[in-house]
Parts: sequence; C-alpha cells; structure tokens
Amino acid sequence: MLPYFLCQVEPIDVRSITNPFDAGLAIGTITILFALLFYLGKDVLGRFEKISTQNRETIKAILIDHREERDDWQAEFHKSSEKMVVLCDRMIHALAKHEEQN
Repeated sequence: MLPYFLCQVEPIDVRSITNPFDAGLAIGTITILFALLFYLGKDVLGRFEKISTQNRETIKAILIDHREERDDWQAEFHKSSEKMVVLCDRMIHALAKHEEQN
C-alpha cells in the first residue's frame, strides 16, 4: 500500500521550487516564527540593557557615597591620631616631671 501512495505524489520540478507561494502555510508560519523570535530577542536585549544601565548608575552612586564615607573615616582617624599624639606627649611630660620630683 505504501508504494502505491508514493506513486501518487507528483514529482518536484524546478517551477514548483522557485514559486514560494506553493508552500504557502508552511513558509508563512516559519516567517511569522522568525519574526516573533526576532521581536522577542530585541525586546529581551532591550530589557537587559535597561537593567544594565540601572545597575551601572546604582554602582556609581554607591561608589560616590562610599568615597564620602571613606573621607569621613580618614578625617576621624586623623583627629583621633592627633589626640593620641597629644595624650602621649602629655603622659611623657607628666612622667618626666614625676621623675624629676623623685
């Protein structure tokens, strides 16, 4: 039965291959699927670019805030180190006076 079915199929000639409308529904479906794939890819890439831009802006803001915070830390460190130097000098002078009295 199968060979009889195959015999009924018309042979493919060059004219039927060159005419794209012979395949009609199949080519239309494939074209629509490729168009949909292109649109979805473009949309997804656009969303990733938007997210990437937002992340870059967030990172820049964090770095600026952290730079200000580090400047504050350095200022506090210099103040505390100056206080420690003054305290050490006072202790040395106090010990020297104590030694002179004894």
